[in-house]
Amino acid sequence: MEEVQAAIEIVKMPLEVGGKTIEISSRVISNSVETMINMVRFFSLLKEQLRKNYLAGELNLDKLLEKTQGDIQVFQFDEEKMEEVKAAFDKWGVTYAEAPELNENDQCREIFYATNAAPRVALLAEKLQAAGISCKTLTPDEYIKNADEEHKEELDSLVEKLTGKVNINDMNPEQQEFAERLEYNELLNDQSKQLFTINRKLVVEQDESKDYIVTRIPKTEKFVQMPKSYVYLKDNESTYCCFVDKKAELSVMDNKGNLIQTISAAELYCRHYDSSWKKRQQKNVPEKIKQEII
Repeated sequence: MEEVQAAIEIVKMPLEVGGKTIEISSRVISNSVETMINMVRFFSLLKEQLRKNYLAGELNLDKLLEKTQGDIQVFQFDEEKMEEVKAAFDKWGVTYAEAPELNENDQCREIFYATNAAPRVALLAEKLQAAGISCKTLTPDEYIKNADEEHKEELDSLVEKLTGKVNINDMNPEQQEFAERLEYNELLNDQSKQLFTINRKLVVEQDESKDYIVTRIPKTEKFVQMPKSYVYLKDNESTYCCFVDKKAELSVMDNKGNLIQTISAAELYCRHYDSSWKKRQQKNVPEKIKQEII
């Protein structure tokens, strides 16, 4: 299985802000399933807080989300210092909004601020710490992880929908997108699955009535049937990502559709998709037969 690398990814989701729908984005720096679930919790929290603020006539969060498109971070500090911290943010010209209290026992409070204000907030934090105020910056993921059990339960109703407890056809588009993201990340971390990344140009048959697609094996005139169970389109639909049980026996055919052999998914990957394996093999064979290794 290819190693999963942690990288910054922008996750987007539509939210109704200030009477109009805008696409809210948030930075994710981990491919873990838990992080993706926490992003679902975070977006659902923003939705609920916007609803509460609307009823109370408070618009700070609306303005912050409109200004930043949801690209925000969290600033945590001693709960007794709320007024001092807010005054400091005002003085430094940093737009903020109070964040919902998710942990009643940590004696801390949080506010949201724009990610692009991070350099100013870092300097501001130094000033506050020098004045004896304990504070630090959190990512949305860390903020959600710090929630107590009672508040996590309140946020989990949406997550339950996105983890297969309801039919995906009953979900709205953003829920479907998160459901697919969760499933994809679970598969990436499933050691029993082999991931094949296939250029769309190599796919020669995709019949909706069949439970597999047919794709040409790279640099050969052979073809393999890939199960459709877990197939995703990536890179603007130019790449197929196919997850297959490593022990599954796959059918390999010639260019006339005749069965040549069956081979395990793990072996097929090593021989035809793992460039490092082919390089090792080429180093260990005589020059005259190098061309036979594909």
